Amino acid sequence: MLEQARAKLPPAVRLIEGRLEHLPMGDASFDAVTCFNALHFSAVPEAVLNEFHRVLAPDGRLVIVDWRRDWLMMPLLDKWLRINRRPMGRLLSMRELTTLAREAGFIVDAVGRFRIRPAWALMTIRAHRTT
Repeated sequence: MLEQARAKLPPAVRLIEGRLEHLPMGDASFDAVTCFNALHFSAVPEAVLNEFHRVLAPDGRLVIVDWRRDWLMMPLLDKWLRINRRPMGRLLSMRELTTLAREAGFIVDAVGRFRIRPAWALMTIRAHRTT
């Protein structure tokens, strides 16, 4: 993915490889964090949300878009991927993601759900860090 991103982005854009649970960035070093279709790869989404909180500056914004466990086809796809030895972590429902975000110290501004295709459903959460 980093190779593809480097091919499409200007050289001035700095790309960093790391793990969601242990981001290689300093405390309060970002004004915004986005996580698109990646949270479900973590077995410990609580740690990921804590890391997002750590690297966000006060009043920093968070946007997550990810698979929804509470949409029938997504857990079935998850099972199929596991059977075929594709690395997966943990699918969350919208309620679980909202609760975990609050527990990590975020103020949740909005949650939503949408479908890309009849079988493909995603959720989104927008939140911010206050302190």
